[in-house]
Formats: sequence, C-alpha cells, structure tokens
Amino acid sequence: NIIYTPLAQRIPIGNCQFKIGPEGAESWKWVNDTTFDVKLRPDLKFVDKPPVNGRQATAQDVIWGLQRYKDFQSRGAISMKPIVSMTAADPLTIRFVTDQPYPAIVDSVFANHYGGVILPKEVEKDGLIDEKGWLGTGPFYLKEWIPGVKVVIERNPNYYKKGLPYIDGIEWILLTDVATGLAAMRAGKVELWARDLAYPQAAPFTSTDIKVLSCLETAPSIWFMRTDKVPF
Repeated sequence: NIIYTPLAQRIPIGNCQFKIGPEGAESWKWVNDTTFDVKLRPDLKFVDKPPVNGRQATAQDVIWGLQRYKDFQSRGAISMKPIVSMTAADPLTIRFVTDQPYPAIVDSVFANHYGGVILPKEVEKDGLIDEKGWLGTGPFYLKEWIPGVKVVIERNPNYYKKGLPYIDGIEWILLTDVATGLAAMRAGKVELWARDLAYPQAAPFTSTDIKVLSCLETAPSIWFMRTDKVPF
C-alpha cells in the first residue's frame, strides 16, 4: 500500500497477528444482512500529477477498481462472487449488495492489497493499466521505473495522513540472488533488503552486523495458471 490506499487495512497487533481497521474508508455499516455501506474519507485525494491532478477519490473510483479486480483476476472473481451489485449511494458512499450474508467482505475484498485498492479510471489505456496506474492516494507515487533495474518513488504531498511519510522517497534496486544482496548490505549500498529466505540462506547474515527479522509465515502460497493455454 505504498502507492495505493485500500478501503481497509490489516493492522499488526504483535506475534504475527492482525486486526482489521478502516483505511481509505472512514466508516462502514451493515444496512441489513445483505447490504453493506462504505463511506470514504473526505480528505482522500490522488497525487497532484496528470491525469488525476490531485482530485478527490470518489465512490465511482472504488466501484471501477473493484469491478476491474473482479473481471481480470481469478482471486477477485472468487472473493467478490457473493457481491451482486456495487452502486454509489452518494459521491463518497458505496453500497454493496450480496446474494447472502458475507461478513468476510471486509477482509477478503476491502483489505486485499492484490486488487482491493482505490484506483482512478484515468489510468486505463486500451483495457490495460499503464504507467499512470502508479498514481494513487497512498503515501508515495512513481517517479522513475527502469524494468529489471530499479523503481524510484517520491513522497505524496497530498497524502491524507498529515506529516507522513517521514521520508522523501525510496529507491528500490532489484537484487536477484542472496550473494548479491548480502554484498550490497555489507557495502552499505542498501539499507533494507526485503526477501523471503529459508533458514540456511539467512544464516550468513547472523554472523554480521546486519539485523535479521524473522516471523512465522501463516499465509498460503497461491499459483495462478494461464488456463486458456495448452495443455488446459
């Protein structure tokens, strides 16, 4: 959620546990067993760059982004299957109607960083999301992208959490193997290396002044296959 803002957020509470709380949403409520209203924060604005130019995020942005998530990702098609309609009750309120009680909607859809984010329709080009898709309502926006080399992001002055983020930007350098990553850390070329390592791979780090953070992994790994190709 560095570039985009989800409607809800998984908030760490310690020991690899989380609770669900509002993020891009200001509030939500059940109208009845199958109707759920979500109200957006009024201070939620996109970064001040074309084509969004700092405009306010609206219910229509949420509806467009979630519909795209449902149509183009199998994960979205599954998690959003119980949702039969999404409408704008007002410019900042989205009404979701489901075919049955769906209490998991907040976690499975709104807090899902794979696709449940607030995305402006202006970023679509010929049915695809182009580079402008990196313009969201999150704390940073894309400044530079060199495929296979690095990504540079800068602070979003429109970010609704005043005073955040604390840093002006981040430069991501792609490190493809453990040896390169370890060498870069030892040489002081990088300050943080985010990579999933098995214990034998992490062992060399424990003998240096590099701090290693570890956590039990509870999330499943999911493989997506192109079922429209041979042999399917």
